[in-house]
Amino acid sequence: MTWRQKQNLRKLELSTKVMLKKDSDAELFSPSSEEYITAEREAKSGEQARLKETQEQYRVLDRNMLRKINLTHALESPQEELNRKQAITADIAKEIGKRKLY
Repeated sequence: MTWRQKQNLRKLELSTKVMLKKDSDAELFSPSSEEYITAEREAKSGEQARLKETQEQYRVLDRNMLRKINLTHALESPQEELNRKQAITADIAKEIGKRKLY
């Protein structure tokens, strides 16, 4: 079970407790309760951490792509160089396409 699924399950459990409690006890588990607010904050901070991790992965990927492009091959013919650059460009286009899916 992923972290996000666990957080969603926790929120569901909290909202279920609200429905099951009597009116006098319902205030303890309402959306304004401290426990609910804490769970909400944890969910937001986890989402931000995941976003930073994804951005770092893309930075590493971008650096690797730039290194590929900047490689020089002294023994390449002009046609081989063109083919290599086209392959790298296609790789970059695929990567950009993947990013748009997220």
